Amino acid sequence: MVQAPAAQNLSKIIVKKKFYLNLSLIIFLDVVTALTARLAYEIDEWWPVVISVLAICFAAPIFMKLLKEEVTAVVSILWIGGGVLAVAITSFFVFDETLSTQQILGMLLMAVGLVLTQLHPHPQNK
Repeated sequence: MVQAPAAQNLSKIIVKKKFYLNLSLIIFLDVVTALTARLAYEIDEWWPVVISVLAICFAAPIFMKLLKEEVTAVVSILWIGGGVLAVAITSFFVFDETLSTQQILGMLLMAVGLVLTQLHPHPQNK
């Protein structure tokens, strides 16, 4: 059965929303991993390490699900790049960490790169 164009467009929008929701979830889990690892170091306790490991364990199957929607390189770039930006911002507020001007510029360039990867989807994923 062939779908009407409006139904096809709606279907694509729903798939993309699920993609970005899942991507946001694994980026959140990445932030949890990084912050709890840092916390374990700061307080010299083992329990934050358990949370860190669990967060990565939950992120892995979500990552695999994202691979059904986009090529591996793009999913990896979005996860890693988005995670780096989210960890940097969160660490500023939670641990009072600061970045140099050069580091901030590098992260801004990375953010531009993340946007560029999504402007023109790969032909197999249209």
